[in-house]
Amino acid sequence: MKARASPLITIAWVWVFVGCEPSYLDNKRCDEDGRCLPGYTCLVEADRCIPNGSADDRVCRGDRLITHDATGAEVAIECALGCNADARPNRCYLLDPSNLEPASKAFLCSGSQKLVVSSDATLDTASGKVQFRDSDLTPERFRIQFQIAGAPALAVIAFSSVRIEAGARLWVTGPNALVLLACGELRVDGVLDGSGGAGQMLSDGASVAGSGGPGGGRG
Repeated sequence: MKARASPLITIAWVWVFVGCEPSYLDNKRCDEDGRCLPGYTCLVEADRCIPNGSADDRVCRGDRLITHDATGAEVAIECALGCNADARPNRCYLLDPSNLEPASKAFLCSGSQKLVVSSDATLDTASGKVQFRDSDLTPERFRIQFQIAGAPALAVIAFSSVRIEAGARLWVTGPNALVLLACGELRVDGVLDGSGGAGQMLSDGASVAGSGGPGGGRG
């Protein structure tokens, strides 16, 4: 029997790449832990991320963005890929994902829902739902984007942050290719499995073979 072809998987981080400061991050909601991207702080009462400091109080010092708090004390923010001293005002380098319209990016990154996988789970690209052993997670930000020339449709799923813990496996199944967008931190210490070899999770947590993803049967 021929092996099933793997679902296509694209993972995007929105905080570890160079580019102009993305306008789609303006007024982004704080995540479920009250966190924001580097260079932003959570305004708790409004549940919104705002730039640290004023436009005149944001200066690069090496890979750090320096601002000051209300008392005048210096605040140093670590920039994951360095600080952009050529920008006015200075800011941390951030990613501006390609192939998504500004309105789509603004919508996808406006949520506060996070994904934490601490044990084996299954993600269905038809519905976006993540099935754990004892519960399900329905994403707040999920869209199907169709492509031309017979290419598989894209299941675009966005979370404020994504973490797959050590020893955990996230199986990807379903008819669509997966685009997993983390609008903040993304950490994979476990396994993100797009092989299509385990399509269903039983009530006891065991996985059984499924039909594979796009291209199944042509591998």
